[in-house]
Amino acid sequence: MTETLKHMFLFCSHAEFIWNTTSIDWDGLKKYRYSFWHWRNSMMKVQNRKEGRSHIALTVNILWQIWKSRNQVQFNEVRNCPGRTASKAVNELSEYQEVRYGEVKVAEQGKTQVAESSKWVPPPQGFIKLNTDVALEVKDGRIGWGVVARREDGRVVGAWAGGERRNGIPAVEEALAIRKAIIKARQYRWHKVEIQSDSKQMVDKLKDRNVDDPVAGTILNDVMTLCQGFSECYFSFC
Repeated sequence: MTETLKHMFLFCSHAEFIWNTTSIDWDGLKKYRYSFWHWRNSMMKVQNRKEGRSHIALTVNILWQIWKSRNQVQFNEVRNCPGRTASKAVNELSEYQEVRYGEVKVAEQGKTQVAESSKWVPPPQGFIKLNTDVALEVKDGRIGWGVVARREDGRVVGAWAGGERRNGIPAVEEALAIRKAIIKARQYRWHKVEIQSDSKQMVDKLKDRNVDDPVAGTILNDVMTLCQGFSECYFSFC
């Protein structure tokens, strides 16, 4: 992180007011801010304690809100109250966690099966359908992703997979997999594509062109920008 970015996120008066207004408090939040790498490592260590993961998620969302607030001032000459920005960070994360908790609860109870299709359905003629999926191993701190591209006759025209060692966030990893599919489609110069994911949350946001997400917003914004390179591109859930 450059000195300019470090100042913007941690030291400028606007950012400091936002940090002080939130309820977040973890060891090293202020102590290590002069060294971003120490600051980040200190933040990651709190994930093992009670409410630690929530503190990390809130920290990331605050950084995102500071960035958006700064862009509003820089490009639109709109200056929001720092206290309102802090409240937005807390409220958006709370809403996100409620949605995720509801999804997990429904899945565990098995009371609802939310799916538009339970099997692969061919795309319209002339389209390439790219299916994406991710897997997270929380215990080992690993993530895996895969993308398969097929024509309307079912023929596989491309398949890619990879994995990394990191503690992934489901929504972020699903969005990254979708972005990888878009990038592959552009590299192969496909003009009409259908991107299909098993993350209904991400698909709904992309269908609504809603990229204002507390954890995956930047990636979703990239996806929407990349989609402009196709003659036709739409998203579906399976």
